[in-house]
Amino acid sequence: MRKQHGQMTIFIAFIFQILFVFFAMTINVGMMVHDKINLQNSIDLAAFYGAQRQAEVLNVIAHTNYQIRQSWKLLSWRIRAMGDAARGGHPAQGNPRVTFGGNDTAWPGAISAESDLGICVTNDAWSFPNATENICGEGGNKISIPRIPELQVAFFPWDFLTQHILSDLQDSFSGTCKGMGQYNFYMAIRWLGTYRMNIGIRQKLINKMAEFLKDFKDIKGESIEEGMLATFRANLTRANLESLNNNTGEFKIFNSMASVEKNNWLPNVKILPFVPYTDIYDGGSGCNGEIKHAIFPPRNTPNAGRGMYEGYVYEPPSGSDQDFHSTKGVEKNPWYITYTGAKVTTAPRKPFFPFGSPVNLEARAFAQPFGGRVGPWSKTSWLREPGHKQSGDVVDKLIPEEFIAGSPSASFGVSNIPNYARFPNDEIGLRSAASLATSFFTKGTNQKFNIKLYDHLPDEATIDPLAKRARSDDWQRRYEISVISPDLFDIQYYSIQPKFYDSYLKKMESIFDRQLIMPLDYGSDAETKFSVQQQVQTATAISVFRQAYYVINNWEQVLTSWAPAGTMDYTFPSEKFGKCPVVPDKVATDSNCIAGGRSGYSVKIVSKNFLESNELSLGGDPSIKGPIFNPPTDF
Repeated sequence: MRKQHGQMTIFIAFIFQILFVFFAMTINVGMMVHDKINLQNSIDLAAFYGAQRQAEVLNVIAHTNYQIRQSWKLLSWRIRAMGDAARGGHPAQGNPRVTFGGNDTAWPGAISAESDLGICVTNDAWSFPNATENICGEGGNKISIPRIPELQVAFFPWDFLTQHILSDLQDSFSGTCKGMGQYNFYMAIRWLGTYRMNIGIRQKLINKMAEFLKDFKDIKGESIEEGMLATFRANLTRANLESLNNNTGEFKIFNSMASVEKNNWLPNVKILPFVPYTDIYDGGSGCNGEIKHAIFPPRNTPNAGRGMYEGYVYEPPSGSDQDFHSTKGVEKNPWYITYTGAKVTTAPRKPFFPFGSPVNLEARAFAQPFGGRVGPWSKTSWLREPGHKQSGDVVDKLIPEEFIAGSPSASFGVSNIPNYARFPNDEIGLRSAASLATSFFTKGTNQKFNIKLYDHLPDEATIDPLAKRARSDDWQRRYEISVISPDLFDIQYYSIQPKFYDSYLKKMESIFDRQLIMPLDYGSDAETKFSVQQQVQTATAISVFRQAYYVINNWEQVLTSWAPAGTMDYTFPSEKFGKCPVVPDKVATDSNCIAGGRSGYSVKIVSKNFLESNELSLGGDPSIKGPIFNPPTDF
């Protein structure tokens, strides 16, 4: 009996030992699976964090690029709708009054006689000082003006440091035939100089953001890698974290833009605008006139200082500072994808496995910003090549063709006078009679364009590029804000931030200085921060712009970016968004509204197989397939 009791005791001990081993194995396996899941989830979050910071940088690039578009729209409207308003039959004169109630057709004078177009402010449409004559008020009927010649492009020097050059010009103004051409040149050079300064500070910011992407920094210039590591560590289990702290684990990142040159993935598409003005001079027997480009001063300009005037507006710029070259903006090459990779290995030690080599765990993740739009391509297809190599139809047929330095075919003339598409496939733009009529100045009344409202330009163009607020009525400023307000073309091709300063620029204040100027939205000045939301509200408050079918009338219409309901379902998931009875003053999160919708880039997890695929069709032409130029090789 004693032997049997002893055997039973040993048997029970073995049973408990086996159960304990199974229990320990189960615990170890369970904890190992838990650590593996935790490791993958944590590395997903780290990659997602990195891509989210890249998305913010892309959003700043996209909105700043849109501001360049707005600068072009403003220059176009100033030339065609304001500067040319007194030409015979111009729709702004309201005789007859043209509205958007009928067909949107071109003004005949903007087609058959576009060579007569020129900035001329010495007429009934404008209030200007010392005026004793109403010259060029009939658009060439009172003076002899030859048509614009087609000029061959030459290389012009650019001296951006030239400031206050217009003060000398103003000293030579007079209210006679002899001096009237200088008034027109005064406006042409101010408007062109303002355009150049505003696109320059914005191209500098775009270049800085591209540099940040290359160096893996966020919009504040801080390391994205450090943020990824902090996010990763904050989500780890104790065992995984101890492995990292004991140097038995390793964390690595992959920045897809680290070795990509900016001109390959984000080329700047340069153009040469023709800014015509009417030079009026004393021909002996009476007033004569000719259409000139703003790079050529009037005949009556004093010889002393001519080089200063010319250097202020000539282009392309000489030297290294090409940021002030006229441009339609940057275009994003689709064969370079911005994404973040993260990889980690750990060797967590389990409590029931204290001896021997620990089990090595590995996790990898990739995340990509997607859904945003930096701006339209010049053409509908992008060849699989670095740089700006495109084919297909032209997207905006009204913007001058790309200027390539040294090209033997480069020239500029009537086709280079600023104009733009108001909606996709628009072929007339500001040749539209109804669009030109939005500058209606009520001929014969006191509502006239005031030349003095531009005295601060271009010296203060980076602070306030618009007409100054008048004491009695700021209608001229409100009209300019309305013109640059988003239209159907803009919301189709650009990611527009409704509150750019609140969402982004406020966070970025530390990176700005005298060399890198903060590009506030148009409508801002030294005291006030304006937004696209307010631009839309300004436009809808003016009847002629409220009636314009291509101008959006609700700021939420800029929230047009990606909002997927599922992996393959791209319809909008309205059931996932709250519907509040009262719309709050502030949006729920950056760039979106309480009812859903979004502007700019979102972020998604992507597979390595996608990033290494040879069957990608990214350039708009389904027949062109291939891999991206920046795959995660050896990662």
